[in-house]
Formats: sequence, structure tokens, C-alpha cells
Amino acid sequence: MVALPTHWLDARLTRPELLSGTVMRDQPLARLLARNLADGYAMAGALSPAAATLFARHAIDLLAKALKERQHPQPRPSEARRAAVFPRACRSIALEFGDAALTPERLASRLGVATGTLDQIFADQGESAMQRIYGERVGQATRLLTEAAAAHRSVTEIAFACGFNDASHFGRAFSARKHLTPAQWRWRG
Repeated sequence: MVALPTHWLDARLTRPELLSGTVMRDQPLARLLARNLADGYAMAGALSPAAATLFARHAIDLLAKALKERQHPQPRPSEARRAAVFPRACRSIALEFGDAALTPERLASRLGVATGTLDQIFADQGESAMQRIYGERVGQATRLLTEAAAAHRSVTEIAFACGFNDASHFGRAFSARKHLTPAQWRWRG
């Protein structure tokens, strides 16, 4: 005979009193628990006392995990999708920073989300999509300004290559991030 002591379950759950009436349909752990219980009870008469205790503990662990999963479900698909958008957006920005037409609206459209959703995703990371775009553009410009292979290129040419369509705007964006003008950056120390 296999007994499932309720105090074992109580010890594994933070609020066991909330379990009354709990139904666990369509939960992978609940299905695993059901199969485990059916198999265990089918051979319960053949189990040694130590094996029965081990089975009971395993069943209680599965039940506790299934109930916790019910109380704290996995993120909804829309939340998981939103979480996946940020790295995809960052990759797109890294690949397309040189396109002067790259805007948060265009990026959101390409990623299949609303602009407001993209704004919120970036806000959750402490920045805006446009800040990330400018950061990528300035970062690339920083590299080009110091590369020996790009020494023949003018600051304006580098600005255009990095997605800025106005040299003075490039200078302001660059100075705001690097605290030097592009020319000072190029010729520093």
C-alpha cells in the first residue's frame, strides 16, 4: 500500500489553503503526475516499503510542482513574444543603422509589432528605440573615425555612411554621447 501524507504536500507549497477546487487541465506536469500515479498504483502491491515511500515522495514533488505551475503560470505567449522582440530589434538596428530611413516606426513594422509596443519594450530596458539607433550609428562612426583605413574619409562622409543625413545633427548626436566633436575624436591624443 502507498500512502501520500498530506503534510508532505503542505511542506512544499507556500499557501496550500488556496488549493481547494484546483483543476489542472492542459498542464504538462499534471499529465506527468497522472501517468506516474497510474503506473505507481498499478504496481503498488509489488513495491517494498522503501520503494513505496520513494514513490509517494516523488508523486508529492510532482503534485507540488504542478500546483505551483498553476499558481505561477509561464508567461503568456504575447509576453514571451514581446520578450523576443527586443533582441530581434537590436539585431535589426545593428544591421541597418546605416539606412537614414531607419526609424522606430519602420522597425516596429518590420518586426510585426505596434510602434507603441516597441516603445514600451525599449522603455522596459531603460532606453528608446531611437536612442538605440543613434547609439549604434555613433558607435560605428567612432570606429570609422579612428580606423586607419578610413582616414581618407571626411567626417561628413562618415556621418552619411552611418545613417545620419545631416552633418550638424551628426555632430550634436556624437558630442552628446562622446563629449567630443567628431573631429576632436578623430584627432585626439
